[in-house]
Amino acid sequence: MKKTIEEKLEMCKEHVVEGKSLSHICELHNTRNIDDLKYLVNLYKRYGEEPFLNRERMIYRRATKLLTISRIKNGDK
Repeated sequence: MKKTIEEKLEMCKEHVVEGKSLSHICELHNTRNIDDLKYLVNLYKRYGEEPFLNRERMIYRRATKLLTISRIKNGDK
């Protein structure tokens, strides 16, 4: 089951602020992948709550995607 952004933020706070171990947090929230939690915790430590709160999805047109792919293939920036 996927976790919501709010649940992921809460898990990070439990580790960083409350000092709970990563394995204990995984058990509490019924999560198996500790590596994903480590990544989220490092993200939280580096940038704070910002990456968790501003999660607007960008929608790109097909032409824009194809242009980007061709630029990457050609080595352009």
